[in-house]
Amino acid sequence: AMPRGGGIAGVALWSLICGTTGAYKVGDTIPVAMNKVWPFNNPHETYPYYDFPFCQPTEGVEQHWMTLGQVLRGDRLVNSLYSIRFRTDLEANTVCDRNMSAAEVQQLKDAVQQHYMFEFFVNDLPVVRPFGIVSPKSATVDKDRIFLLTYMEFEVGYNGDQVVSVNVTSEMGLEHLTDITDLGDQSFLPFKYSVKWKESSIPYHQALKTQVRNMVQNQHQSVNVHWLAIINSFVL
Repeated sequence: AMPRGGGIAGVALWSLICGTTGAYKVGDTIPVAMNKVWPFNNPHETYPYYDFPFCQPTEGVEQHWMTLGQVLRGDRLVNSLYSIRFRTDLEANTVCDRNMSAAEVQQLKDAVQQHYMFEFFVNDLPVVRPFGIVSPKSATVDKDRIFLLTYMEFEVGYNGDQVVSVNVTSEMGLEHLTDITDLGDQSFLPFKYSVKWKESSIPYHQALKTQVRNMVQNQHQSVNVHWLAIINSFVL
């Protein structure tokens, strides 16, 4: 889900993919595009984000214009429901309240158990997050518990009038997760997000390189171990 070439070559490839954007004034809309999803162990097996039962745009799914680099990379950029405005914080806000069928719940359970990841872009800066996490059964828990990520906290960095970094739910807690292990037909799932802006010293011309480097480092962490202590404190 990211350039396989290291260093300058990898970032140069990503630059061709993403392009550049201009400066912003306070309150300007920041573009957010959903991309594709894939199982962690096979990043070449990709699917459109909205093939899964997430909140759907009321106006319908609309394809974004893509560069040749994005097409060759297999991107599937589409519109999103996340409204982010430059240097404008947003408290926890509902994306949608989703009623799930039994089949949709099972689709999400399977995806979490297969360590599916999803990717999106905020102002052309890529972000990759897991669908959720699995807490394995133990001496005190009789079966695996499956947790879906349902609350995304955006922390967006700005330098002057430009966006230079994006982190999403980097410190995950129980408030970001919903236990879907025992959900069945007509289950109700609330999805929400929040936005917090912070000043950053990252120069705009290094924003993409820094973002990609952080993505590569984070991908090398285990999807489950990263938050295992949090889940264990909940289920024990």
